[in-house]
Amino acid sequence: MINHVIHRFTAEQNRVILANARAAARAGATLLLLDFLLDDDERQRPIDALHAGEYLVIDGTVVYPESEVTAWLTAAGWRQREVLALPGSPVIVAEAV
Repeated sequence: MINHVIHRFTAEQNRVILANARAAARAGATLLLLDFLLDDDERQRPIDALHAGEYLVIDGTVVYPESEVTAWLTAAGWRQREVLALPGSPVIVAEAV
């Protein structure tokens, strides 16, 4: 499980984190990635949009688009199975391929 890590690091650092997680996992392993993510809908999930603005203003932290995080996962050897829409943050469920 990668829990609220993505928004604290740069895109390049996140690609390394996801690649390292994949290197440590057997094929078929499940990864749960829970974080604030911007979705592709015209109207964002309220909690994610709120945190994106708050983090950017406070310290320049980036809340990444879900599609960008999914691309990092794919490049690192993970396949997204689903996204669970929890009340606080979405969870990307991915499988090691």
